[in-house]
Amino acid sequence: MIKFPFLRLGGKMKESYLVSKILKFLNEVPQCKAIKRHGSPYGRKGEPDITGSFCGLHFELEVKVPGNKLTPLQKVRLEEWQAAGSLVGVVHSLKEVQELFYQYLLNPKK
Repeated sequence: MIKFPFLRLGGKMKESYLVSKILKFLNEVPQCKAIKRHGSPYGRKGEPDITGSFCGLHFELEVKVPGNKLTPLQKVRLEEWQAAGSLVGVVHSLKEVQELFYQYLLNPKK
């Protein structure tokens, strides 16, 4: 039997695999730095998975594998970051990350 470490039983992609793909992409973009926010007993529950800065713009990304949805607390946390001026998004693929930043570059909110 062939094992695919990026898949869960049933063929669904692991969120950790998607997060690592997104982080690799973001950290290769000039003037962009992104890190994975790890949950711990000392952190706030519901915080987005990825935090970073792109050309001085703070961003917060919640990564979900296709089919998974935000919890109510995750929605609140994203709204808090957005109200503070951050670019926020719920992303299900690397393509969605690219589209989110592309849309921002076309129409930056000032």
